[in-house]
Amino acid sequence: MSLRPYWHYYKNCFPFIFGFGFFFVLAFGWIIGAFIFCTIAVWIGHLAVAVYKGDQYYFFYNMGITKAKLLKQNFLINLFVAIPVTLIFFLISQLIGNPSVT
Repeated sequence: MSLRPYWHYYKNCFPFIFGFGFFFVLAFGWIIGAFIFCTIAVWIGHLAVAVYKGDQYYFFYNMGITKAKLLKQNFLINLFVAIPVTLIFFLISQLIGNPSVT
């Protein structure tokens, strides 16, 4: 199984995932924002791609990849991406001295 189509799909979803997660980091803090970024933002990214770039699903369907497989792999890739990104943002906020991190 090649991960290239899943990675291509994740690159299309990532701006929506990152934007949604970043909004929650600003609104509610790092802990809740990181949780949203790792979990719920994946669903929002999937929904946004379905609305704005819905015609690309034909490409994945022709490869035998369903939307459910895309969502599952997107969630797993996001976990592998989100953990280092969250740690980097947390370390930067500690270096800057933001007291609202906890």
